[in-house]
Amino acid sequence: DGRLTSTLDSQVVSLPNLNFMKHHGAVFLNAYTNAPICCPSRSAMWSGLFPHLTQSWNNFKCLDPGYPTWMDLIKAKGHITQKFGKQDYTSGSHSLSGLEDSTHLSLSAFAFSNRVEAWTRDVPFLLRQEGRPMANLTTNRTQIRIREEDWKNVDLAVDWIRKQAKNSSEPFFLYLGLNLPHPYPSEDMGENWGSSTFLTSLYWLQKVQSFKPVLAFRVSQSLKDQFIEVLKVIPDQQAQGLADISEAFCFTVDAMKDSILQASRLMLSLVSYKNITLPKWLPLKKMHPVDYYSSYTKNCTGHFTDQEILNIRAYYYAMCAETDGIMDLSADPDELRNVVTLYPDIVLSIEKKLRSIIDYKKISYNVHQYNKEEFIKWRASIGQNYTNVISNLRWHIDWNKRPKACELAIDKWLESGNINL
Repeated sequence: DGRLTSTLDSQVVSLPNLNFMKHHGAVFLNAYTNAPICCPSRSAMWSGLFPHLTQSWNNFKCLDPGYPTWMDLIKAKGHITQKFGKQDYTSGSHSLSGLEDSTHLSLSAFAFSNRVEAWTRDVPFLLRQEGRPMANLTTNRTQIRIREEDWKNVDLAVDWIRKQAKNSSEPFFLYLGLNLPHPYPSEDMGENWGSSTFLTSLYWLQKVQSFKPVLAFRVSQSLKDQFIEVLKVIPDQQAQGLADISEAFCFTVDAMKDSILQASRLMLSLVSYKNITLPKWLPLKKMHPVDYYSSYTKNCTGHFTDQEILNIRAYYYAMCAETDGIMDLSADPDELRNVVTLYPDIVLSIEKKLRSIIDYKKISYNVHQYNKEEFIKWRASIGQNYTNVISNLRWHIDWNKRPKACELAIDKWLESGNINL
């Protein structure tokens, strides 16, 4: 997040490794992704082409299998190449789980949701597609590897460099894709209801420079064992002599349910963040449609307390700190070189291409037509099971409040324009 690296000494979260990369590498202060969504942005990066040239319209339709990428080109020129981690730039890979049997609705929901949600963006309804954002803390206070999958891929990358790239006489190129700081799926909402849990440990949360625990527990004897792990998250210096902590207070938990999870959530509601500010939200009716759409579908338009908002922001910053922990290149600064100043002619030619005129109206028309055509084909493939399938996608909670109205809205959308039904 570029907002967290605007100064070398961030006032919000400590990111020494990313700032090291910023200082020694190239910084783009006015840059935009080629597409504001997952797969199309990666298809642009891997192909080197704008999304409209490859027709990478959404998280289901991106590059076809075998589409030539820049890695193919440099491999043909003599580089040895390797890629680890998240790639996700080919058609279907983001929304297909290999479960295409529409008779098993719980299995096929995720396989269908991404593409149907994308195709129906022009339909005049708004349906929440994800669970309510929340912040969770692991009970292991010293846990460093929270996003274990990312850390394992880092280990694979390091091992490949040491054992293969280092011993090769050819130049090499390694690609490493991470999931951090993307939130996790919310398990208590079902695996198909999006990723909306911001999960971290105290180890990373303490990197958020404004973090300060403000409570202590006096646990009743009967629940002592249940809450022992939660108590461990209080920093050592505060655990010693709790009576001297001016901002701490004590309480009993006899009335609380037997749940470590509830205790940890209670702790989250009593945390102070001095440097994290509450955003000044525009009223929904004054939002730009793009912002309103994303806020609503991500289930961010409901009521959140100030503490909930602060926790989510702080935990996101802590996940950025974990990302920073993965990116430690301090022992190998030669990996970072800004070559822009060495090739001004190439920079100028690229700038000229980026500013060339594109027929935006034609591209927009093509996208709208694509959405309708693909939805019609998909609906035909579902057959008589269409009503059951579409009502059980990720948006099922909102859909089932007004199912007939939602189906009617889709029918009117399909009948509009020049599409041939």
